[in-house]
Amino acid sequence: RSSVKAQVQMEQVTAAHAALERQLRAHAARLEGEVAALRNELFERRLAHDEKLALEALHKQTGAAVQRQLHDLTIEKMELAQRLRVAEETGSRLRDVANMALFLASDESMSCTGGDFVVDAGLTVGQFQDFIPTT
Repeated sequence: RSSVKAQVQMEQVTAAHAALERQLRAHAARLEGEVAALRNELFERRLAHDEKLALEALHKQTGAAVQRQLHDLTIEKMELAQRLRVAEETGSRLRDVANMALFLASDESMSCTGGDFVVDAGLTVGQFQDFIPTT
């Protein structure tokens, strides 16, 4: 009798052990699924974060380049506006060119030979020009 009783107890323990093992395996499988999901989420968040950082850096670089270009264009525009004001204040260009032509046709220009005369109301003062020879 005791051997039958021991055998029944052994079967009960074995069955309980098998049930616990199945529960542990199921729990381990759920945990593995959760870990995989968390890994994927972390990877996606890291990608999104890296992409955001890259876009922010690109925006900063592009923004700085655009700001420099706008600054340069603004300075150039201001310089051109100043030159135009000088030209307008000086008078009509046509009148200045006509006066130069009259001067060169007159006896007063007798000693002016073989020269280039720039009539631009001072717009090119201080600027190097390729067609003007330097000595």
